[in-house]
Amino acid sequence: MNHQHYLTLNRLRELMDKYGCTPSKSLGQHFLVDPNIVDIILSAGGAGLSENAPRWACDIGAGPGILTLPLSHSFSRVLAVEIDRGIKPLLQEVTSGRDNVDMVFADARDICWEEVLPEGESVAVFGNLPYGAAPPIINHLLESDVRWESAVFMLQKEVAERLAASPGGKDYGTLTLAVCYFAQVSIVHQVSPNCFWPPPEVHSALVKLAPRSPRPPVEFSSYIWLVRSAFNWRRKTIRNALRNAISLPEAPDVSSDRIDCLLHRCGVDRKARGETLPMGKYVDLAVEWEEMIGGQ
Repeated sequence: MNHQHYLTLNRLRELMDKYGCTPSKSLGQHFLVDPNIVDIILSAGGAGLSENAPRWACDIGAGPGILTLPLSHSFSRVLAVEIDRGIKPLLQEVTSGRDNVDMVFADARDICWEEVLPEGESVAVFGNLPYGAAPPIINHLLESDVRWESAVFMLQKEVAERLAASPGGKDYGTLTLAVCYFAQVSIVHQVSPNCFWPPPEVHSALVKLAPRSPRPPVEFSSYIWLVRSAFNWRRKTIRNALRNAISLPEAPDVSSDRIDCLLHRCGVDRKARGETLPMGKYVDLAVEWEEMIGGQ
């Protein structure tokens, strides 16, 4: 990659001073200033690697344009999404002369992705995500109709480990299974706090998401209802957790005996705990669940 297209720490400091900006603690702003990590991010996202690569890139949490600028030299169009309107003049100067960059100043947790990204175009997604907002941002993107080709996110190390967790571990939970419905997850690289300005108090990790193809043969709403039911009562057996879930006022009218039948048909031990079941078992349960509910 051509480091002339990168925003250096010295230049970043100059521009922050010029526009009277300071990194916002409330927004979790820690700007990536290590060009080697930028290279790893771009390579993981397939920037400039083949003629078949997506034409569009989306930079979530664009900040001052640390990723936006090099992305604009690797993709035909780049959409920079940023919540902090105060950094707009800085981002505009960093990307001046790059007429292939569009900017949207909005909260990525509730933005309408279908309105800001082109219909039918595959998109490579990138993001140095605010640590507290990362899970809802990722879930909101995945549950949209955006045709994303790959996604590379900088996350707090603990969040990255939750996304990539295996059944039975302490990090395995609803977030793991929600993301895995849509994507295959891998941790690409561990990142030191020294790679950021100002340095965060936590370590970070790069995570790559690849679209799961084909998607599970069940509606996400049914699948995630069962997942959440299992993990809302994490210390209970899967049988008792689901029995508790169907006792709630908003739950479908299903008897406890039918829960036993559901588990038996899917080959799930009634005494197993939800945290030990792999994604495939939740898909099996959701398929049978839809049939059960639909047959009422």
